[in-house]
Amino acid sequence: MMNKFYRQFCFMPLISVAASLGLSAQVLLEDHTDITFSFSTANDEWEGEFRHGGTFDDPATETAFDQASLPARDFPTPGGDRYAQPSSSSFDFTGIPDGEPLWILPQTDVGHTWPGFRNDQTPGTFRAYNPGDSRVTTVPQPWVKIELHGVTYVGTAANPEFSLWQFQNGVVQWMATSVGIDVGDLFYLKENAHAHLNFGFSALGIYRVAFKPSAILDSTGETVEGAPEVVTFAIGTKATWLASHYSGDDLSHESVSGDQSDSDQDGIPLLLEYAFNLNPTLSDRKTLEPPTGTAGLPATRLVSDGQHSALRLEYIRRKASTNPQISYFAEFTSDLNSEAWVVQTAETVTSIDDTWEHVVVDDTVSTAVADRRFGRVRIEMQDTISY
Repeated sequence: MMNKFYRQFCFMPLISVAASLGLSAQVLLEDHTDITFSFSTANDEWEGEFRHGGTFDDPATETAFDQASLPARDFPTPGGDRYAQPSSSSFDFTGIPDGEPLWILPQTDVGHTWPGFRNDQTPGTFRAYNPGDSRVTTVPQPWVKIELHGVTYVGTAANPEFSLWQFQNGVVQWMATSVGIDVGDLFYLKENAHAHLNFGFSALGIYRVAFKPSAILDSTGETVEGAPEVVTFAIGTKATWLASHYSGDDLSHESVSGDQSDSDQDGIPLLLEYAFNLNPTLSDRKTLEPPTGTAGLPATRLVSDGQHSALRLEYIRRKASTNPQISYFAEFTSDLNSEAWVVQTAETVTSIDDTWEHVVVDDTVSTAVADRRFGRVRIEMQDTISY
């Protein structure tokens, strides 16, 4: 009797093949970065870009908004950007229950992503005035007004919220989506200045935040308004990985960057590309090469104890310590027509680096018992994160 053993990797939802909408990798700005708005009197229009790298007047350190993102690390502070929502009512605007996770790109420099606002304007371009807002001085200043125009979210959270505040003799709230966006969701930045604030997020995922600049020209008294500019924030490990491969509007298209998408059309859905260290924008379908391979779909082979053989699954997985938002399950069955897949938890794990580990799982049913066996590695998203 011939014994038949098979392998299978698994992604439970159906796979959809998508057309690419212009794939290009983003830049992850993980240093001092300013969201910069300046008005060009020559072109009579607003210009915006990221300034970063510490040399803010160097064109080499200017990056278009749609080609970069600001990542947050899903690790507790210090070392990460995950905090716990304070019990003080001063923070109710974040929309998060007391003690629950709150991801913050902070007002002070903590050694990684440190965003702020900047205006590189020739002094005297804008008119000084008193906006009558209790959050700013009553002494007239040449203000650049940065309004919150809208927020879109890609992720699994039911109520994703964005907020912006400063510490200035207490908590000064500038923007908060938890109570809806209105005319009070804005920040005043002085002409030819820059400022740092706390950028807060209630959940893991991609946030695309639209800011709209305006000011009053000193020469004419005309209010000049810019078009809304979208800034991308990638909160957590999975979102950061996604933002490192896709840019601009592609991040909001499920057919391009959704978990079931296949924008490189190599037959592997994006979630599996993430799970097994493949590139979702490059057709790089391959099987892992044990024992030293660091990328590829799960590999299988028969191993013998001298009398009988059993199916062995080998694969790489993201370490749980990186908070990847996915779980891996090595499963075996004798009948593909049955849903009786059995999870095998006994495994041998070898560390590869800070992110990845190599896993070996042997089937407990050998050729002495069954004449055929199937194996797969199933990937599940963790919709609820518990810390």
